[in-house]
Amino acid sequence: MKKGIYLGLLFSLIFTANTFAQEQVSNTAGSSKLSFSTISPNPFQSQFTFRPEADGKIVIFNSDGYRVQEFYFKKDQVIELGNDWPKGLYHVKIFGLGRTDFTKIRKD
Repeated sequence: MKKGIYLGLLFSLIFTANTFAQEQVSNTAGSSKLSFSTISPNPFQSQFTFRPEADGKIVIFNSDGYRVQEFYFKKDQVIELGNDWPKGLYHVKIFGLGRTDFTKIRKD
């Protein structure tokens, strides 16, 4: 169990550092506009929508650093996620167009 906690803390530190290093713009509609995708709403109550502008891969971790979901997606595919997740903070890592975006989402 300690190993999982330490990995979660390490993951959170790495994610926080990388999040600040990445260009991320949040607009007033409560969504996260990343360099090649949009996540809205953020925070969300039942589910959020992920709209990629390129093919790629998304990996989502809970606040303990455990992988919640991972999958490949196609450009312009509308994906709804989070309906069966517990409330909390989630870290999102998105790969596409030769770049990696990081953001956080919260389920209230």
